[in-house]
Amino acid sequence: LIVIALSIAAGAALLSIPLAGRLVRRITTLATATTKLASGIYDIRVPAESTDELGQLARDFNRLAGTLKKNEQLRRRWVADISHELRTPLAVLRGEVEAVQDGVRQLTPQTMDSLHTEILHLSRLVDDLYELALADIGALTYRKENLDLRTLALQAVQSHQDEFKAHELTLLCRVP
Repeated sequence: LIVIALSIAAGAALLSIPLAGRLVRRITTLATATTKLASGIYDIRVPAESTDELGQLARDFNRLAGTLKKNEQLRRRWVADISHELRTPLAVLRGEVEAVQDGVRQLTPQTMDSLHTEILHLSRLVDDLYELALADIGALTYRKENLDLRTLALQAVQSHQDEFKAHELTLLCRVP
């Protein structure tokens, strides 16, 4: 009985050691990939050949890595777009101020109006960025209210009637 028990234990050990080694390798691969993903390497993928729980975890990991990579690309593009949008009014402001400093343009009320318009544009962009940041962290509060779209549309049309008349255009607004 002792020999049989030892033989069964030795057989079980011989079978379980390679199986455990295979499981440990797969877990180690996932752990290493997770560390790389956490450090910002979004191109990392792990093999997901099996259909067991570790295979499903590997597929989920790969999907997560793909999503993080896409989000990082979108974030970089968004930052590039923001910097472009901020450069435009800054360039106009700089050009106007330098023209006044160099004596190319006189500091007139029209020049001040132009500078003021660009400053307002820049302020709106910064305010929009601030609201986006608040929304991103979940700190933005919303105030819902009923709105009469008919009145709003008519006001918008009315506010631009002079521009239409100046260009000899007629705008008809029929809102039910």
